[in-house]
Amino acid sequence: MGIIYKLVGQLGISLGNYYKNMREKFKNNISSKTTEEITSFDIEKELEEIKKKYHGQEGLDKIKELKNMWRFQKIGLAEIQNKALAKIIESKENFRSVNFLKENEVLFEKYLLTEEMIKKIKKALNICEKRVKKIELLKKECSDEKGNLDNKKIFTKVFQIEPEGEVEAIIRPLNIYFKMNSENDFALAYTGKGISKKKLTPADLEACKSYAGAKLEKSIFPELRGAIVIESPASFSDYELFRNIIKHEEQHVVNDIIFRVHSSDENYVLKMIKKVSFDSKEKILDLVKNAEIEERIKDEISAHFSENRLIKNISPSLLMPDTVYSYGYEYNISETDKTDMHADYFKVVQNGIIAFANLLKAGYKIEDIQGILVPEPLLTWPKVSERIINKVRSSSDKESDIKKYIHKDVIKLSQDAKELY
Repeated sequence: MGIIYKLVGQLGISLGNYYKNMREKFKNNISSKTTEEITSFDIEKELEEIKKKYHGQEGLDKIKELKNMWRFQKIGLAEIQNKALAKIIESKENFRSVNFLKENEVLFEKYLLTEEMIKKIKKALNICEKRVKKIELLKKECSDEKGNLDNKKIFTKVFQIEPEGEVEAIIRPLNIYFKMNSENDFALAYTGKGISKKKLTPADLEACKSYAGAKLEKSIFPELRGAIVIESPASFSDYELFRNIIKHEEQHVVNDIIFRVHSSDENYVLKMIKKVSFDSKEKILDLVKNAEIEERIKDEISAHFSENRLIKNISPSLLMPDTVYSYGYEYNISETDKTDMHADYFKVVQNGIIAFANLLKAGYKIEDIQGILVPEPLLTWPKVSERIINKVRSSSDKESDIKKYIHKDVIKLSQDAKELY
């Protein structure tokens, strides 16, 4: 209930009347349905109706109420996501999608979820149910009669090779986490060459040295695509580093499920392309490619915040020239020669970090912010953050946020990039 208390406090009303007030206000301002028919709220549809029927101050007042309803619903969706994750952690292999849906029907009604929203929730829950069942099955197959997990056996089962060095498999609710002390084992797992039976190259081994950990997109088991996490041998005996890596990579695991359900960045760009007339085909291709990059980089911003890192240290990890995240060199690719990050990329990443940071500053918990921001297109994060906080930032606020949350070396690089483009 913490996130709802926060929103209630911002709106200045009592919790007891909050849900009733939101639903009543929505009914009074609804344009596309009669009061008797109201079972869901879709802000895009309602906004279009208001633009058709109302003008001037009356229209602005209606839109303001819709924004309040959107905030209420958006935070409700984050609450449902967090409840689902908590239930999965509690139930593990006994988690059943149908049970969760029945237990939480009241929330779907309370937050006026659309059929499309509920459909996406069901899809995500089904992915989770299949995954926990498969993880439990593998665990049983690779354990002795006393239930002790055979680390080498499950490593061999997942990666189709016997490990050269020491390995440890940690069974988590939504993923299997592998620690290993052999660089060859890590490289074979990361490249997939253990499965394909191809030989490692020196370049493979060298490239893998730059990774602290990784979530693997591919698996011989369909249910475990995006659910296998490997940790670099460099941190095999370093518990503090392990704690940070597992937080980071497990946020990727959760985000991966969200991305399978939401294609928000791609859909947002396609809407932009339809609305705006672009003369250059290259620009359209840029926007499509950028959407793919934006999804990847918002995944990284989200994962870095999950580590509870000093916020100013996040931007160098993502934007310095030696970063392992090379997405920026392909952003607006028709305008670059792949030797510099585009100025627009600096702006997009910085704005994403600041949007997340401002929600933290406003008192929202990291897990709630993940649920609010990750399903949204990265390009909209600043606006989403402002709407949740209910405050539009001024130009001076934006300048202050950059100094507060972005590392000075990154600020200098972004200023240099502006001069190039």
